[in-house]
Amino acid sequence: MNKLKRESETLQKTVRLPSDIVEYIEQQEGKDFSKKLVNLLDDVKNGDARRQEMLSDYEKRISEYRTRLDELLSSIYTLKQVFERLDKFCHDIKRLIE
Repeated sequence: MNKLKRESETLQKTVRLPSDIVEYIEQQEGKDFSKKLVNLLDDVKNGDARRQEMLSDYEKRISEYRTRLDELLSSIYTLKQVFERLDKFCHDIKRLIE
């Protein structure tokens, strides 16, 4: 939505805000309180889409890491079985030699 259209659709509202929130809003860019609040809310709104995109990317990466972890755990289990058989084989040979 462009700024000209937004300003023509401006509504007036009265709200009660805690003083720390008002101080935070006052620290934002803008020439008056309303503009500062609108800019802050726009940042939050636009940030939601970015955060959702990042979250989706993280979930994909986590899924890939879980798949890789499952593969590694399977390999470890296979190696453990091989070493156990090898150990048993070595004990059997040692017993036959003695």
